[in-house]
Amino acid sequence: MRAYAKNHWLRFVKYSFFGTLAFGLDLGLLYVGTTMALIPYYIAVPVAFLISTSLHYIGVRTFVFHDTSRSVAHGYYLFIVIMCTNALVITLLIAGLIEYAGAPLFAARIGVGAIIGVVSFYMNSRYNFKVL
Repeated sequence: MRAYAKNHWLRFVKYSFFGTLAFGLDLGLLYVGTTMALIPYYIAVPVAFLISTSLHYIGVRTFVFHDTSRSVAHGYYLFIVIMCTNALVITLLIAGLIEYAGAPLFAARIGVGAIIGVVSFYMNSRYNFKVL
């Protein structure tokens, strides 16, 4: 049991590393989309998220969940289903924080991103890559 817990913790650390890289890309795309391209945040948020998470999949598939028995295509399908759901939740939460609480866009995105990142790790570990 101890080795399993250590292994799972190591997966979480690696997942978080790639998640942080993807989150940086996400924020960069969000910045470009909302300030330079003048795309409304409710469109820019899910688009930036889905682009960065698709790249995130490559990293986690290769370095975190390399021992999964799922094919790359089936794993990506499940990953993108989870991420599309997360994109909807993120967009709704950010809209609520901006419209009803007056939060700035990037503060709302960072706060929501931290919570969703942990949920994403659990969902992918349990349902996609089946290592939990």
